Amino acid sequence: MNNKSVIELTNITRKFITQDMTTTAVDNINLSINQGDYVAITGPSGCGKSTLLSILGLMDKATSGSYLLNGIDVNKLNTDQLAEVRNKEIGFIFQSFNLIDELTVWENVALPLYYSASKGAGAKKAAVEALDKVEMRHRLNHFPTQLSGGQQQRVAIARALVMSPSILLIDEPTGNLDSHNGDIVMAMLSDLNNQGTTLCMVTHDARYANQAKRRIDLFDGKVLGSIQNMEVA
Repeated sequence: MNNKSVIELTNITRKFITQDMTTTAVDNINLSINQGDYVAITGPSGCGKSTLLSILGLMDKATSGSYLLNGIDVNKLNTDQLAEVRNKEIGFIFQSFNLIDELTVWENVALPLYYSASKGAGAKKAAVEALDKVEMRHRLNHFPTQLSGGQQQRVAIARALVMSPSILLIDEPTGNLDSHNGDIVMAMLSDLNNQGTTLCMVTHDARYANQAKRRIDLFDGKVLGSIQNMEVA
């Protein structure tokens, strides 16, 4: 890991306000993620993990605080600018895979490229290269319904990688997998990190959280502690 900051959160708070009450989902969080880091965010259900990941992924805005993504103050961006930065800088891996059944494997992987005019022309080549990284090139013309759950998650990882993002945000990547396929996917993520990919993962599974270089424990929207895993760091 080097000292180049990818994500810098300062005093980030997210409140949900209704007519009857105010709920603080994320409470005054400070977090730095550097290039090449592998951070796991863990904690019980309702502790703010998903809200924090939504803020990191520019899908939600903090009520207060500062968020710098590769030095860009995202609070100053309009909706179109946020979408552009999100597509370029952030790769998403979801628990539910979110593949489109009517598209082939390579077409699913290439999908983010069509939102980028400069890369759309070489979409298939880039998709195949991303599939090579997850050992799924041999399935490029198959459809998601022809794949196992573990294979679908590997395709989803390839889709997240295709734009060469600054960071991968990962939401419970093994939640829909059995333990065998979950272990395969987690080993693949560790390999990607060892090759230099920056990862930030939300998980409730302590075993997988401990595979990260750093674990951040949340409770009631607050950071309880940050633990450096010296065995993998």
